[in-house]
Amino acid sequence: MKFLLVCLFFSLSPLASSMTLEDFFMSKGANSICQKALTVSSHGIRKQHLRFVTGDMQQVYFVFNYNDYAEVEVFNTYTEKWRTLKFKEKIVDITLDKSEALFLTPKNLLSADRETFQLNYQFPTLPKNISYFKHAYASGLVKAGNDFYIAHGKYGVVKYDKENRNYHIFKPEVPQPQSGHISLLVDIHKKDDLLYLSYDDLTLARKSKAFEGVVLWSLKEDKVSDIIPLNQRKEGYYRPHFISDNARQETLYIANFNLLFKHDLTEIPESRYMWPNKRIWKHSAGDAIGRLMILDGVGYGCFEDIQAGSIGILSASLSQL
Repeated sequence: MKFLLVCLFFSLSPLASSMTLEDFFMSKGANSICQKALTVSSHGIRKQHLRFVTGDMQQVYFVFNYNDYAEVEVFNTYTEKWRTLKFKEKIVDITLDKSEALFLTPKNLLSADRETFQLNYQFPTLPKNISYFKHAYASGLVKAGNDFYIAHGKYGVVKYDKENRNYHIFKPEVPQPQSGHISLLVDIHKKDDLLYLSYDDLTLARKSKAFEGVVLWSLKEDKVSDIIPLNQRKEGYYRPHFISDNARQETLYIANFNLLFKHDLTEIPESRYMWPNKRIWKHSAGDAIGRLMILDGVGYGCFEDIQAGSIGILSASLSQL
């Protein structure tokens, strides 16, 4: 089944040189896209449609998820042209390399050419003999050569070998305060030969919480390298997603509601707890709508100023917030 339904194309006035990310995020085009980020009904019911913004110096992706489909607005800073991609499922993650854009849905992974957005290949995130169910859908993705590693909730990690077309599922054991507690694998990040796996408490018990934190998995040794719990008396996770600063390879952010935990990747291994070296609570433009795009220490995305009752866009140094 083909999931890339429509690729609509329109352009702005072409310029000789590429537009900077700062100029784009202060442009009318970006502001117009951000106006679709959320809606408020006449009864005051809020619906957030923008789930995350991602990209690089060449392209910016705005991911809008609706009830049973998704739209991704893509802006090319070199050509200053927009494309609108439509999918039959929600988009939960996007991974980019030089020529390929990988779109992860709860059940499928799709590869498209970054220039034409023609579909290269696609495959389900689980083998046919395994069922999808609540809290066991795909939610995060990394690629290493011909291998894809997918965060898959209760199932753990799904590895798909594209060359041999086979699946391997592994579920790292995490410490629990009580038997019966369940932790949910939410997202995945790769650095060198380590996978960083983020976990959230799914049990929601009153007296104790299930494991929350990060597990390091060694690809070289094919086993757990380290387990770093969150100090639950100090912090709390809720569906913690990784945001990597591609221009600063040693910096990793964990998105948790509107909060960003900033970490130095070199300090995470062998740490006693997950201790962010910076907690970013507030942004000068208001509350971030969905996850931000972060590049070279600068956050880009759509923001809501609740007091002013407006939605706008911003690029700002995260170190100064």
